[in-house]
Amino acid sequence: MTHVSKQGRSALVKVAEWLEAGAPHVSLANGMDLDRFAMDSVVEVNDECGTSCCIAGAVCQFEGLGLDNRQYDGELGWSGESGGFELAATHLDMSDDDAHRMFEPWGYFGGTDESFNSAPRGAAVIRHFLATGEVDWNRFDNEGNDQEVS
Repeated sequence: MTHVSKQGRSALVKVAEWLEAGAPHVSLANGMDLDRFAMDSVVEVNDECGTSCCIAGAVCQFEGLGLDNRQYDGELGWSGESGGFELAATHLDMSDDDAHRMFEPWGYFGGTDESFNSAPRGAAVIRHFLATGEVDWNRFDNEGNDQEVS
């Protein structure tokens, strides 16, 4: 049993499918374009390379949670009343601990924010969470392979 709502499960499946496809460019109904996966950016709009986002940012974008209506100034995070992490965690109905582990893994699993920028690994973490209720970034390598399977 997972620790998210039915709505949250559906949202995470969308993000996992996007990551499994290699996080390709996608134009969304809200007018935003997702151009790359980057755990070091909740949602960051850069005129030169498009929009990059982390798992929380992708949830917000795919689910139309309002980040598209803001004037962007760098990235959005836990700060502010409706930062991207809070919007995603609330929409997913995810515990605060699970949300922090999923959205800010470097604080729990070591490494830097950039060291978690592998789309296959992110997808594997999401799929594992949906199957077990556990967020475990260390279980998977950058290709998304489960390191605990013999």
